[in-house]
Amino acid sequence: MSALGGLPEAKHLDGTNYGDWKFWMKNFLIDAGLWRCVSPLEQQEIDPDLDLRALAKINLSLRPCAAKITNKCETAKDAWEQLQREYESTGLVRLIGLYATLFKTKYESFSSMNQYVDHILSICEQLEAIGQPFADNVVGRIILGGLPEQFQPLILGIQGSNQTTTVEFVKSLLLQDNVKDIGMNSVSAFATSKPQSLQ
Repeated sequence: MSALGGLPEAKHLDGTNYGDWKFWMKNFLIDAGLWRCVSPLEQQEIDPDLDLRALAKINLSLRPCAAKITNKCETAKDAWEQLQREYESTGLVRLIGLYATLFKTKYESFSSMNQYVDHILSICEQLEAIGQPFADNVVGRIILGGLPEQFQPLILGIQGSNQTTTVEFVKSLLLQDNVKDIGMNSVSAFATSKPQSLQ
């Protein structure tokens, strides 16, 4: 589903996915021939009508929490830079906000396992971008930590298999169709090809 020919709604900036949104939006504007409005060449004049189109497309890709940042911007370049200042900040408030969002993320809030995992990975990428990365095996544990009670046998199975909780391992396991049916024995069997100690 898209908004007026813009980015799909699932890719709109919601305050936690800035890194992904920035990539998607830049390429969307490039494809629309509007990126020059955000990043003009030296001494390049910008057509006012194109600039308004670029500004509108940026604003239409923002959830309400992000839209308040650009509601007074009059050019696409200004809107882009305001969002950049807000979401690429390395300040304490930004850091605490990302931590709070990360550790409050629960599987039940998403329509699919893939969306849940991708959301956590997006926040971790933002933390890495501001110099606060988590170790790979810690990210895997965070993903497991947001799962509901019915996944407890799966988590016990991972623990019993002595498998390192890398993102690759956890993601590949959780994205299997029968993930809720996977118990201790099947997890152990799944991990035999990677006999590493749980870290």
